[in-house]
Amino acid sequence: MLRILFISTYPPQECGIATYTRALVRGVEEDNGGAECTVVVPENGDFPVQARKKIVHVVRNGGPYSYAQAAKWINNSACDVVWLQHEFGLFSGKWGKDIVTLCRHLRKPLVTTLHTVMHDPEPDAREITRQLAQMSSAVMVMANTAVKILRTRYKVNPAKLFVVPHGTPDVRFVPSSQADKGEYSGHTLLSTFGLISRGKGLENAISALPAVVTEFPEVKYLVIGQTHPKVLLEEGESYRESLVKLAEDLGVSAHVEFANRYMDLQELLDYLRITDVYVTPYIGKEQIVSGALAYAVACGKAIVSTPYRYATEVLADGRGLLVDFRDRKGMAEGILTLLRNPGLKDYIETRCYAYGRSMTWQQVGAQHIQWARNVAAERRALLAKQELASLRISAPVITRSQAS
Repeated sequence: MLRILFISTYPPQECGIATYTRALVRGVEEDNGGAECTVVVPENGDFPVQARKKIVHVVRNGGPYSYAQAAKWINNSACDVVWLQHEFGLFSGKWGKDIVTLCRHLRKPLVTTLHTVMHDPEPDAREITRQLAQMSSAVMVMANTAVKILRTRYKVNPAKLFVVPHGTPDVRFVPSSQADKGEYSGHTLLSTFGLISRGKGLENAISALPAVVTEFPEVKYLVIGQTHPKVLLEEGESYRESLVKLAEDLGVSAHVEFANRYMDLQELLDYLRITDVYVTPYIGKEQIVSGALAYAVACGKAIVSTPYRYATEVLADGRGLLVDFRDRKGMAEGILTLLRNPGLKDYIETRCYAYGRSMTWQQVGAQHIQWARNVAAERRALLAKQELASLRISAPVITRSQAS
């Protein structure tokens, strides 16, 4: 059986990469079979990380030496392929550079998924990305835009690059007009979900509400998710509190509800199911992937978003409406366009759901297995070739006189 070892954060840590990796592991193992997954996690000071069923080793954040020791442990393990989930900030060192040391000491084939690909990064970040790509047998991204950036800005070998979409749950399509909203019956629901931080631009969505509720007074905006743990450590709930005050100042506090907790998948899907318009008001153009947006697409939601890179690609061809960054008036107009035109909203919902059928964790897991098998087979072929070459070199040379 193929054995894949992921390097990533993993639950119980509450972060997007951890949630992604757990769902991916399930997609690989439960839906497809043919592969066994384990996880090596970086040490995290916010909570104790211990070995458990899937977590087989913890990388101690003691600097490059600790990461080199982790590579030694991996080399002695039974895995066939190492698959790195890379995001800046997950690993120790400036820009998380110690992960480069680990990868440099690996003797197992490496595949790297890049969760962030910046168009114009700082030199250190660019060099880390470039080195990881160079040491990897294959490099996965979740958007075609990222392939173009890596080819042109980082000079990564195009033969290494491949695209697999962000995975999503396999859910049944329920048009928002037919959803049973339970306690929210009679409300038109907008929502945004994910770990809360200033980069989400939620203040712009809230600032759009006065114009929306003037025409649709039954609207309620659900902000779903807790404050990001790192943000909570650095500044507490100051950002969320500023959003609450903004809603009060604008006179729309009755139309904004904060679900301030980390939710399991089913509860999250229940919120998405009853959402009429999903909103991503992010303020950073560079964002190359968004699990929240991917889930909303897969659930068949009508979406209004700012034009960050991932949204521009995923919402193309009539799958959503894009408005300028920090354009509160434009955000309001985008939401109102969908609410005024139920036919358009229904059309976008069906377009999104159809697109999302290629993004289920089962299909994404199958693609991971295929790429891992290809990489493992290439490494076996290379080792066999090297062994054959060494045998030829070490074989005694017999002269004509000796032969006679």
